[in-house]
This record gives sequence, structure tokens and C-alpha cells, in this order.
Amino acid sequence: MIKRFVSSVWQRRTCSSSSCSLDKEWESFKAKYNKVYGSSAEESYRKSIFVATLEKVNAHNREADNGVHAHRVGINHFADLTQEEFEANYLGFRGRTKSPNEEKS
Repeated sequence: MIKRFVSSVWQRRTCSSSSCSLDKEWESFKAKYNKVYGSSAEESYRKSIFVATLEKVNAHNREADNGVHAHRVGINHFADLTQEEFEANYLGFRGRTKSPNEEKS
């Protein structure tokens, strides 16, 4: 019990409320979408993308609250991907190509 209290006090002193909040958001995101990364460097990179995405989402939603947009947006399982990664992996038609024998018939 005392360890938990000391840890809680230490955490409050060692991080700003915004950085702790971002850490909580990040941990929640990873848990919700079962995200696991191959290295601490990869996790750090993905977290930076997630934080940038979260900032865009929050800015959009503030604007929506002020009538600039008719809809709100949120975080989903793609929030740790760059726009380029998302487009390369999830956009565009990827139909089966015909084999040379199928083209002749």
C-alpha cells in the first residue's frame, strides 16, 4: 500500500499532467487494439504517430464543437500508422491478376 502511494506521488512529480495523460491514452490504445511492437524503438515511433493523430482528432473535435464541422472523429486501430502506410496497405483495388493461361481463354 505504501509503495503504491509513493509511486503515485513520484509519478505526479515526474511528469506533467499532459504527458501522463498521453501515456495513459497510449496504454489504453495498445490494450484496446492488442498492439504489440517488436522493439522499444518501434514502439516509440508508433507512439509518436499516435500522439500526432490524437492531436489532430482533438483539434477537429474542438472545431466540431464550435460548429466548424458537422461531425466528430475518434481514434481507431489505424492511429499508429502514417498516412502513407495506411494508403499503401488499405486503399486501392488489389484484385487477383489473371494467369497467362486465363488471359488466352
